[in-house]
Amino acid sequence: MKKFFFLAISIITATIYSAHAQTPAALNYQGIARNSTGAPIANQAIGLQFTIQDGSATALYKETQSVTTNAFGLFSTTIGTGTVVSGAMSSVNWLSGDRYLLVEMDPAGGTSYAAVGTPTKMVTVPYAMGANSVQATSGGGAGLVGNGTSSLWWGFYEGGAYRGYLGSYSGKNEDVDFGTGASNTLGSVHLTIQAVPKVTIDSIGRVGIGTKYPQTNLQITSSSADIINIGNQNGWTGIGLANSSSGPYNVIANGGTYMSFLYNSTPTTSISATNSKMLMDGSTNTFRPTNDNVMSLGANGSRWTAVWAANGTIQTSDERFKTNIQPLASGLNTVMALHPISYNWKNENLRLGTGVNYGFSAQELSKTVPDLVIHSATPVDKETNKSTSEYSDSYGVKYAEFTPILVKAIQEQQEEIKELQATVKELQDKLNALQK
Repeated sequence: MKKFFFLAISIITATIYSAHAQTPAALNYQGIARNSTGAPIANQAIGLQFTIQDGSATALYKETQSVTTNAFGLFSTTIGTGTVVSGAMSSVNWLSGDRYLLVEMDPAGGTSYAAVGTPTKMVTVPYAMGANSVQATSGGGAGLVGNGTSSLWWGFYEGGAYRGYLGSYSGKNEDVDFGTGASNTLGSVHLTIQAVPKVTIDSIGRVGIGTKYPQTNLQITSSSADIINIGNQNGWTGIGLANSSSGPYNVIANGGTYMSFLYNSTPTTSISATNSKMLMDGSTNTFRPTNDNVMSLGANGSRWTAVWAANGTIQTSDERFKTNIQPLASGLNTVMALHPISYNWKNENLRLGTGVNYGFSAQELSKTVPDLVIHSATPVDKETNKSTSEYSDSYGVKYAEFTPILVKAIQEQQEEIKELQATVKELQDKLNALQK
């Protein structure tokens, strides 16, 4: 009676070795040989035949082996190291379709092989041998080169002209290079996204982000509002550079004595040094606008807490810049209509010194001397028709311009004093005459 044997097989590993040499065409294989009753075939030589097939059961490679099981029927071997029957393990194309492994066994150790189950589909690990095909390409060839001190220890290049390469020399503490070769005098290096260059290093070392043709040592081009944000932790820019088409604000240090704060008021116009709005002049230690008498420091709703100055502030008063010059009509009456107050700011951050301030109520002052009160309307919410902030339409007072009013009041008061002095003298003279 013919007995049928079966083999419970488990592929444990299929290891691919690469030590700067040809990848070995071999697969580690481990299994347990059992007889028809399921008992392990222990401590016995068995004959094995391995066949690697394609999806149509065509044999691509076949070999035979003789192995000896242990006390548990376990055996280990390497497919690719046996006696070749047909084909070559190294010529199996693992990348062109599914591959199957057919295992056959002769438990007597001979060559009367019987199939152990159906062919098993091979997955994942054996296909690593497909990396063997990455050795060269057409068009001059890209190859694995070098193994000495005078050439690349490991690298890829294209053609004899070395258009580009990735590699490093042997030895410790060596650099790893990625770029163009010595004969490629005009080529650039690109990092691409979806086949579009996004970062470029050109042949003279200029770096371009968002452009293939940088014109400066570092050129960044963007279609969005901001090009660079540094210190952007909460949505606000620490140091920001905006592009020339839609981002208006820029900060530029020109390498000389100036640092420019730029504003591009024309979104379709490129920004340059001539668009500077504020300059830090290192030669005179001056922070100033680029144009005379066209910019303000602060604004309604965007105020400074305090302005500290050793010599106070200087207000332009050149007569050549003035028109409609008229003598001040009233001083004393205006002063007498004022109501000076002391107060504390509600916002404690605005309190300086003892926190007590002296001044006037701008709203009340606007009824007496409206020319000294500034009230700028700010944007209104379109839905509610209300100011966007409780204090967005705040009032301000031009305190410096009280000086001429006070001077006029003193002059008027002095005239009254002179008249009173004259009256007193006249009465004193009459009194003296009566006493004689």
